[in-house]
Amino acid sequence: MDTTVEIALPVDAEAAKVLDSPARREAAGRYLSGVLMGGRIGEVLAEAIAEAKRGPGERPDGR
Repeated sequence: MDTTVEIALPVDAEAAKVLDSPARREAAGRYLSGVLMGGRIGEVLAEAIAEAKRGPGERPDGR
């Protein structure tokens, strides 16, 4: 699908600063579209939860 639609998403103030760049907004939009349409939402959420549970500086492999 080649049609894009602009939507408003609430984000943290720090994220909004990063998304001030049109190129970064486009990249984030492509990523989000891929996650939502590619059926990876569960996998991405599981990765995010696992990362949040790890302590600062811990590697994903536990080393």
